[in-house]
Amino acid sequence: MGAPVRRVVTGEGAGGKAVVVSDDSVTGEPPRVGIVLHDIWGSDAALTLPSDGTRPESVGPPPPGGFRFALVSFAPREEVLGGGMHRSDSVDVGMVVSGELWMELDGGEETLLRPGDCLVLNGTVHAWHNRTDEPCVMAMAAVGARRTEA
Repeated sequence: MGAPVRRVVTGEGAGGKAVVVSDDSVTGEPPRVGIVLHDIWGSDAALTLPSDGTRPESVGPPPPGGFRFALVSFAPREEVLGGGMHRSDSVDVGMVVSGELWMELDGGEETLLRPGDCLVLNGTVHAWHNRTDEPCVMAMAAVGARRTEA
């Protein structure tokens, strides 16, 4: 499992004043071989404000209108991660925090992502490859989308 990541959550307290409602840590879980996921926050539905900072319901991939935010660590020297080529019914927006990661698309195109590089996956088929000796960490947000077939 991955080292814990600190998570600070705010909310509105008495009189509508902003307060820190929790300051805890999130332990990484390995959902697949070669990946450790720190599930930071998410919701299965559109959010409303004000919020008291209670964590919303979020289970599995985000449904349309839902979202997830996580830190994802890709193990070194893993050639195909996440079960090979895959796609989700979401728009995934990410930024490489550390390390390097190759994104492969189903047409064979590959793109190298380095620290500070941002990525927007619009529900496309892809696979991940970490070809280095160091882990790669990405901050990823996934927004659930409704897929329509043409």
